[in-house]
Amino acid sequence: MATDSGLSHVQQILAGLKKTGEGAMLHAFIARGLRKFGNTGIEGAFLAFADKLLERYLANPDSDPATRMRVKVIQQRLRPYLEEFPPAAPAVEAVSDAAPVVTQAPLAAQAPEPQAQEDPAQELPAADVSPPATVSAAGRELDELIFETLAALKAPDSNEEFAELKQQLQRGIEELLDEHHYLTETLAHTRGELATAQAYRQQLDAALAKAREHSLTDWLTGLLNRTAFLRQLDAEIGRARRYGFALSLALLDIDNLQDINTRYGQDAGNTVLSTYAREVLAEFRSYDLVARYGGDEFAVLLPNTQHDGATRAVDKAQKRVAGIYLQLNGENVPLPSFSSVLTLYTHGEAPAALLKRADEALSHAKQRGPAQTVVALPPG
Repeated sequence: MATDSGLSHVQQILAGLKKTGEGAMLHAFIARGLRKFGNTGIEGAFLAFADKLLERYLANPDSDPATRMRVKVIQQRLRPYLEEFPPAAPAVEAVSDAAPVVTQAPLAAQAPEPQAQEDPAQELPAADVSPPATVSAAGRELDELIFETLAALKAPDSNEEFAELKQQLQRGIEELLDEHHYLTETLAHTRGELATAQAYRQQLDAALAKAREHSLTDWLTGLLNRTAFLRQLDAEIGRARRYGFALSLALLDIDNLQDINTRYGQDAGNTVLSTYAREVLAEFRSYDLVARYGGDEFAVLLPNTQHDGATRAVDKAQKRVAGIYLQLNGENVPLPSFSSVLTLYTHGEAPAALLKRADEALSHAKQRGPAQTVVALPPG
């Protein structure tokens, strides 16, 4: 007989069955068995009944998977109580009168055998092997209760108790469906947030790539900007030093661009710059480096090119300008010409010195009038 505390612990363990519909049904049958055995304590027969009923449930392949998992956990938690209060021994048939009766010899007549281990079972009369009548009755009562329980599980809907258990099962199923619906919605929401995050990341990647591109290109003309040109100038000077190649530099300044801005507006000036980039500077070779050097200035690096070759390339660009007209505010306006300067890199010269000499020569060319080309050869 277990204490009231043991009864409370077992009831708490079995209460875990109520979390599912079929589990609630099993719990109701076990509770009815507890009432049958008595609520004042727990005997091994009741624990055996509960354990056997749970085992029968697990043996059914059609049982609810969620309830099966709870049943397995509950069986593990009941195991210490089953070991503490073993179930009643099953009823056995009475020993036949014809069976030989083993009697115990007087102690004085027994020869002591200290090396032999006596069997405690041989000390009992044969009649003591049979279980008491109360134990046999408990075993039969346990079998009857399990039989009634299994029969009730198959009872028709007319049974009020079974109908109530079916309602509990239905409510349990509805709860599981609600939980499944909630989890489905949560998963869908999470997937939506993940898709949004991925799209946002793609936008950031695209913006970063565009920012990197713009950091090296001019937003209006699409040509390299001044920063990129200066980097490339260092690289080309390095190659010229290593291999002894010639390197020419041309600076082009559009004539009277400010007059275009004043008369036709800033958009007209932007049109002139983009037309230069698209139509005029495209006359240079594909491996020549063209960049927007300033507001109305362009720079061109001509690798492995001497003075004569650079001069021909600049003249070709100037002739291309003469054949282009723009529609500005309804007027057919010729594309402005440009002034330019040509110079050669001299080995050992710093990039800053090369650019300074070209800038100074370009100022002199602008003073001489439009469409002028000045050659600024290195000293010596």
